[in-house]
Amino acid sequence: MARPPQMLLTVLWCVVMSTTTTVLALTFQAQLGTSVTPPLPTNWSVVLPSAGSWGGGSNLTYKVLAEYGTTGRVAVIGNPKSYFNVHCAGCESAQRCTGVLETVEVQAKINGCRYATNGGPFSETTGSCVTPIITNGTVVNNESQGTFQCIGMFRNGSWVLGYVDPTLYPDVRELMCGFQMLVVDGEAFTFKDPEIAPRTAYGIDEHGGLITLVAEGSEVVYTGITLNQTAQWMLGLGARYAIGMDGGGSSTSYWTDNGGVQGCPTCIDQPYCCLRSVTTIMCVLPDHD
Repeated sequence: MARPPQMLLTVLWCVVMSTTTTVLALTFQAQLGTSVTPPLPTNWSVVLPSAGSWGGGSNLTYKVLAEYGTTGRVAVIGNPKSYFNVHCAGCESAQRCTGVLETVEVQAKINGCRYATNGGPFSETTGSCVTPIITNGTVVNNESQGTFQCIGMFRNGSWVLGYVDPTLYPDVRELMCGFQMLVVDGEAFTFKDPEIAPRTAYGIDEHGGLITLVAEGSEVVYTGITLNQTAQWMLGLGARYAIGMDGGGSSTSYWTDNGGVQGCPTCIDQPYCCLRSVTTIMCVLPDHD
């Protein structure tokens, strides 16, 4: 059945690499949504303290929830200062964005992540970076092909969300960007949003902890959640601020403590399980002393 014309399909092509089929995702316009809530200023940003301390464990909890007719995989990192990391496929060694794509699973294993999700959008034609990215204090991409909302951590452990001025990059330890703010100062944004899809979102709670949500689904059979539902779900999880990241077939949750990839990612937006290769991941490192 043809999809309604107002819904823009994600275009994909498959590339076989060794024994693994990877899918290069074109970021789909529907993820942007149209906000009914008055838009934020272009240079809007907020700096927040992060929870916890530089010592001790991550205080990571993981749970599976049912809401809006789908399954959501939620991780809360109560002490993110030493544990929140951004990784970019092939970027660390080259110290720049190279257009390399790899699955969340492979990137999580390479970087020793205890928990990981997919991160920000990437080029619809080349697989390269389209947003600013900073990993472990190294700016691997400083160009932005559009307007995005970012989430990052300064070297002093404070969070920064929204637009991050490039003059601040020397003070930033980790940075990646998503599509839109979903929750601002405890208020959920409202969108003209008919698109039902898998979603990935990050939020900061009132204590400065990190909340991540990966909601399952398949665009072809209209399962998943809308942007409005994503915003409301994040608000219900305790997010004071929240950002919508890359979603659709990119949405993936990886939890080492429970065997690796969780649930059923749908890399080509069909209702069967497969892993899409992406540019960036959010990585929570194992606890250390």
